[in-house]
Amino acid sequence: MAKTPAQSARAILHIIVSGGTHANEIIMYGEVERAFLETDSTSTPQEFVEGLNYAKDQGWLTSHDTRMKLTQLGYQAAKKPQVGFIAASHPGPLAQRDDMNTRRHRSRWPQLRSTTLRRTVTTRIE
Repeated sequence: MAKTPAQSARAILHIIVSGGTHANEIIMYGEVERAFLETDSTSTPQEFVEGLNYAKDQGWLTSHDTRMKLTQLGYQAAKKPQVGFIAASHPGPLAQRDDMNTRRHRSRWPQLRSTTLRRTVTTRIE
C-alpha cells in the first residue's frame, strides 16, 4: 500500500530523530534516504521525495544539496505522538549506529581523562 506524503514525511522525521539528531542539526540526505528505504521494503524513492517535499512545505526540514537540517518545528512534530503511527515505538535504524559511536567514545574517555589529569599535575609540580 502506498504511503501518503504526510506518512512519508513522518517516517523521515522519525528516522532523523531516532538517530539522535536534535533541532537545528544537519544530517546527510543519503543516510536518511537509505534508512527510509531499508526500514520498509515497500517504500520507494518517489515516496521519499514526496515525503521530503511535504516536510519542507510544513517547515519541518530545510535542505541544501546533500544535507538536511531539522528545524525546531520539525523536532517538535517528530516528538509529538501520532495516532496510528506504528514507527513511534520503533527505535529506528540510525539509533544503533549512534549507540555504537557513544560506546566507542565512552571507551576512550577514561584514557583521555587520565592523560589530561597527568599533564595538569605534572605542569603544576614543575
